[in-house]
Amino acid sequence: MSEEILLKEFVEKVKAKEIKAIWMIKHEKEYLMVLLVDDFKAKGKKIKEIKVKALKLANKILKEHNIVLHPEIVFVSDFYNKIIQNKIDIFLEIKKAVCLYDTGFFMPIKALLNKGEIKGTKEALFKLVLEVRKNMKEIKEIKLDVLSALYSAVIDAAESALMTKGIGFFIPREIPKLLEKEFFRKKLISKKTLRAFQAIYDTYKAYEHGKISEINGKELDRLIKKADSFITEMQDLASEAMEEVRKSTFQKK
Repeated sequence: MSEEILLKEFVEKVKAKEIKAIWMIKHEKEYLMVLLVDDFKAKGKKIKEIKVKALKLANKILKEHNIVLHPEIVFVSDFYNKIIQNKIDIFLEIKKAVCLYDTGFFMPIKALLNKGEIKGTKEALFKLVLEVRKNMKEIKEIKLDVLSALYSAVIDAAESALMTKGIGFFIPREIPKLLEKEFFRKKLISKKTLRAFQAIYDTYKAYEHGKISEINGKELDRLIKKADSFITEMQDLASEAMEEVRKSTFQKK
C-alpha cells in the first residue's frame, strides 16, 4: 500500500467533528501529523480520546507498513493566537505543510500567506518588493509621458507664435532657427527662451532615439519650469501680434 493511501486512511479513521483540519509535514521518512482540534467544543475527555485514537492508528501503520507517523494535537485557540501574534514559526509550518483535511481553518491562512497578505513574512516582503518595482515602473512611464507632453506643448506654443509671422510650414528641428530669426534678433525674446526650447527638444529627442530610457525627477521639474516660461512668452507674442492685427484692421475701417 502506498504512503499516500495510508495517509488518507489515517485521516479518514481519525476524523471527528471536533477536528477542524489535519495537515502533515514530511521529514525524511517520517511524518508529523497535526490535528487541529476545536478546544472551544472539545473538552478534556474528548481530546484524550482523539489523541489515543491517533496514536493507535499511527502504531498500527508503523507495525504493518513500517511508516512512522507522529500525531500532534494543536488547539484552535493556540493556532489563531500564534497567527494574531505574527509568530514566524506557525507561518513556516503552514508553508511547509500539506493539508489533508480542512473545514475552512487551514487553507484560507495558507492562501493568504502565499499571496503575501500576512505582514512580517518572507512572502509579504517579496510582494512588497514586486509592488515597489511595479510602482517605480509606473512612475517612470508617467515621467516619460510628462516629457512627451512638454515637448508637444512647446512645439504648439512656438507654432502659434510663428504663425503670426506668416510661417505655417516647418518641422520641429527648424523651430530654434526660426525663433532666433523672427523674435530673438528683434529682441522680442531672450537667449534664455531659446535655450529653454532647445533643452526640452534635445531631451525628448534623446528619449525618442533611445539615448536615454528615463528622466529623473529634478531634471523633469527643471524642464517643466522651462516649458512654462517658454509657453507664456510664446502666448504673449501671439497675443501682441493679434492685437496689432486688430488695431490695424480697426484703423483701416
